[in-house]
Amino acid sequence: MKRYEIDQEFQVKQGIVRKPGRYYGKPVYMVYYVPRAHGSIPERDGNDVIFTITPDEHELFPELEGKTKVIVTITVNQPGLEPVMGYSIRVE
Repeated sequence: MKRYEIDQEFQVKQGIVRKPGRYYGKPVYMVYYVPRAHGSIPERDGNDVIFTITPDEHELFPELEGKTKVIVTITVNQPGLEPVMGYSIRVE
């Protein structure tokens, strides 16, 4: 997916998702890394999925300039019978 497609689909303003829904108020790169956290996992530490930022990803997300890793933390809460997954993201 190209950056302009992400910006359009998620109504991104100043690097933050403005479209109501799962990613509202989150950094734009979250829409890219969270789904990947469920696919092939490059590195994992407990609930953390660690991605090394590639040159292509730096180009896609200039917000990550100067950063080398994106870490997605997956949490599972079970308030009822069905588990609810939550996500947080940080960059280093």
